[in-house]
Amino acid sequence: MRVNYDRERKAFLALRQQSGVIQSFGCYESRVDPKCHTYNIILEYADFDLYEMMMNEAPPVSPNEIKSFWESMLELATTLKQIHQVDIHGNKYNLWHGDIKPENILRVQDQFKLADPGEARIQQAAPEDGTRPPKAEAYGGTRTYAAPEKAEWLDGYATDPSKILQNSDVWSLGCVFSVAATYVVLGSQGVIIYNRIRQHSRPQTKTEKGTLVQDAFHDGRNALALVRLWHKYLCNAVRGTDGFTARVLEMVDSKMLVMPPEERWGAEEVSQQLSALVHDPDVNPLPVPEDIEQILQELDLEAELTFESSNNVSRADSEPAAQHLQRRGERSINSIIATPFKSGAALFSTQIMPTAQRSIYLVDNGSSMERHWREATHLLRILVWRSLGYDDDGMELYFTNPDTRVLVKAAKNQDVMDFVSAMNKARPNQPGQRGSKTNLDTKLQEIISHYTTAKRSSAKEKRKTIIILTDGIWEGMSDDELQTRMLETLRRLADLHREDVTKTLEDIRPITFQFVAFGDNQKALDRMRRLDDDMEKLGFP
Repeated sequence: MRVNYDRERKAFLALRQQSGVIQSFGCYESRVDPKCHTYNIILEYADFDLYEMMMNEAPPVSPNEIKSFWESMLELATTLKQIHQVDIHGNKYNLWHGDIKPENILRVQDQFKLADPGEARIQQAAPEDGTRPPKAEAYGGTRTYAAPEKAEWLDGYATDPSKILQNSDVWSLGCVFSVAATYVVLGSQGVIIYNRIRQHSRPQTKTEKGTLVQDAFHDGRNALALVRLWHKYLCNAVRGTDGFTARVLEMVDSKMLVMPPEERWGAEEVSQQLSALVHDPDVNPLPVPEDIEQILQELDLEAELTFESSNNVSRADSEPAAQHLQRRGERSINSIIATPFKSGAALFSTQIMPTAQRSIYLVDNGSSMERHWREATHLLRILVWRSLGYDDDGMELYFTNPDTRVLVKAAKNQDVMDFVSAMNKARPNQPGQRGSKTNLDTKLQEIISHYTTAKRSSAKEKRKTIIILTDGIWEGMSDDELQTRMLETLRRLADLHREDVTKTLEDIRPITFQFVAFGDNQKALDRMRRLDDDMEKLGFP
């Protein structure tokens, strides 16, 4: 028999005390019309769920990243242990979550939390519960992650719901760990393949409730043999930097995906074992070289910002992002732009700070850039998103193809999608658009002329950082043409600032050029490298 409403209400209120559970801030009723009466719950805001993260973020690679990931899974196990028995006004209640799966594990401010207890069951603890584990009727849940003891009811073969132990949740958590381990070892593609492998192991079946996609982790009675084989495959494929995942899978196989239920561990035992595992001082995985570690951190941040930007997730203010970068030990943007030739990875490592400079993006949309366009759009989106709000007058976007009419002018209240939309419209070699051989000089001179004109008229003009996204294959100009024109420009800029005898041109730095290279054309890369080295030799650092 299902428990009464009052008891359930009190138990859900008790969950507010659990930091690892999505919090409810209140509820309200609304009537759109007399025939439509809705009940609404105000919940804590989450960035995304565990499955979305696995599909959109690069997996952890370094020992610290992998350890941190499994520590977050430990938090879930600890939360499950805590909610399995809750205290309500001095009375003990047993609780079943009933629907643990990646989609019900949400990330809130860098912490994973259990969500959606819509299938939860509550029972007041009986005195004999100390010797006889409590059971509750299971009415729902997600079949893929549900324990075998719930299968007959969920598949429509039983007339009455099964009575289940609380460690039915542990089976579901074990399935989550199985998928999480796949993500750690093989990334998002591995998770997709794992889902298909389970579906392939058993054909779809038709029941009174409709066609079932057989992607559960069991065959109705026991864990699939194929799941255990998959775990062995993962253990053989773990990185040398990973001292944790194989041991987690051993626990999953021997203690979590276990039948009969009476032999399965409870949440408290899982929490204790996982804590001992991730904090084991004897785990000594292979270290990652320092330079590689830095790059991996930058790529990890890139993926995080890409996901947030593409899903309209914004930070409350700019300070947390700056603190996040500072913890990683990045240099300030001023030290990065002091050297004109830098890779895209170096741009990701810059700490965006309030500055008197204006960022101008010049994107090469010549024909040869078509194969890099998706990557260029991705990079520009990240850079713009990180820079929004630091220049009151906004950023600018130009393209090298003279036939491209779209651009983004400096303005207040800019949006990332302004730049993405312009990139989509300016894509090279679109139907009805003639190809273009890149000539950087024309557009560069146009951009620079705004500064020189303002300087000559004594008007205040911000210094400029011109970030050029290009593959370096400039078919519309000779090898030394850009260097010659840039030297002429730099000399004019030096003449404009001769009255300031107390500073060098390097101190003033009215315009800084930043090349971000795409592709692996060695001739093109050498050309940009010469622009860096030769300019410095000629007195223009």
